[in-house]
Amino acid sequence: MRFKLNSWVSALAITALLVGCGSSSTGSGTAAVPDHSGPNTPITASNAQQAMVVASSALNGAMGRILAAAAAKQAVATKTVSNKTVNGTVSGSVTIKSGTFDVTSRGQTLKADVEFNDFSDDGQLFIGGPINMEIVSSIGTIDPNNPLGSVGSLSLSFKQKGDLAFAGTYKGTMSMDINVSISNGVPTVKGSVTVDGNKVSF
Repeated sequence: MRFKLNSWVSALAITALLVGCGSSSTGSGTAAVPDHSGPNTPITASNAQQAMVVASSALNGAMGRILAAAAAKQAVATKTVSNKTVNGTVSGSVTIKSGTFDVTSRGQTLKADVEFNDFSDDGQLFIGGPINMEIVSSIGTIDPNNPLGSVGSLSLSFKQKGDLAFAGTYKGTMSMDINVSISNGVPTVKGSVTVDGNKVSF
């Protein structure tokens, strides 16, 4: 499944230049979000793939801000991060409950348990619930003979595993286990979501 890349790559590229969260546990608990106006199209096995595209776009928009919250100003290769909160542009927040943020000369890796609380950047899709997230970004290969310091392009991949509830554009809960990789600026989503006991693979 492929969908259009959002502007979060720019935020990730900036964050990758910072020197600056996650445990390995999977999100647990019941995912919930308050009711919101909108179509509230019920999420079913038949539309789960399209709902995941919409949800991924909404989640992707927050990735750069989540990484920025995990980054530290001091030059520490690996640090533990907890209780960092990023506000949604329109509603709610997402909190890094616990995690590790690892920085190398080639990029950064964030492994974190995060929780969305009525989070929305667009005022249309609202998200709640815990997930385990792993984001890997690379800023290219360091070349000491290159006056710009690095060559190659930013590459990204991330994993999301856990339960999220949605309201507004869609209504319902999805258990997800997905991997997203980005090649030539276009993300590809692989994995599966489970809706009402029905597993939908991508």
